[in-house]
Amino acid sequence: MTTLRLFTAVELPGAMRHCVHAAAETLLREPAGLHGRAARAVPAENLHVTLRFLGAVAEERVPSIVDAMQQAVAALAPGEIRLPGFAVFPSRRRPRGLWCEVDDASGVLARLERALTAVFEPLGFPPEERAFRPHVTVARFRDERTALLCDEHTAQASVGHVAAARILDESARMLVERVTLFRSIARAAEKHTGSRYDALDGVQLAGVQLGGVHGGASIATRRVRRGVSVGDSTGTA
Repeated sequence: MTTLRLFTAVELPGAMRHCVHAAAETLLREPAGLHGRAARAVPAENLHVTLRFLGAVAEERVPSIVDAMQQAVAALAPGEIRLPGFAVFPSRRRPRGLWCEVDDASGVLARLERALTAVFEPLGFPPEERAFRPHVTVARFRDERTALLCDEHTAQASVGHVAAARILDESARMLVERVTLFRSIARAAEKHTGSRYDALDGVQLAGVQLGGVHGGASIATRRVRRGVSVGDSTGTA
């Protein structure tokens, strides 16, 4: 029986991914000697907002998971999110990496997470024990000292104000219109590339028009089947 390591996430638009990555690279370069040795940035094409991590799942269960995703988003409208700045995680006392915080003022991510949790639980995926805190992981630290040094540079840093990255505030906003099911595939540790993420399937939120524009005329929720591969510098989402 083939098992897949699965999670659901919101993909970031290409322009936003590159903006966030450029800002993170700038931050990592500021503390002398950090970049490339004690900290590893997540490549731009790998950035996303995880909604639910499902773990190891039998391959034949994928269709039922996608059907559950379809059910979860059927009545949910798109909403805007913003990436206001960076912070270390999980805490300043025990930092392990750098993430970009997500401002979910519209509540769309919180609604998606609750809806997915509700439909996944009957399938045997229990709710997360930790409170949902949307974020985009942008770097991993190899030691605690690195994280503490980098944290000194993140307090006032924002995606809209890292001059060297040429980022505008508008670049740090997006409309959440779909949810994607990803498979995580581990790669050789010696290559330091982490896992590759393959997009297996996706579902559109309600009221999304063809072409990705949200307007007054709504259409039926539809799936988005894709064959895109992306990756992350971690073994989990």
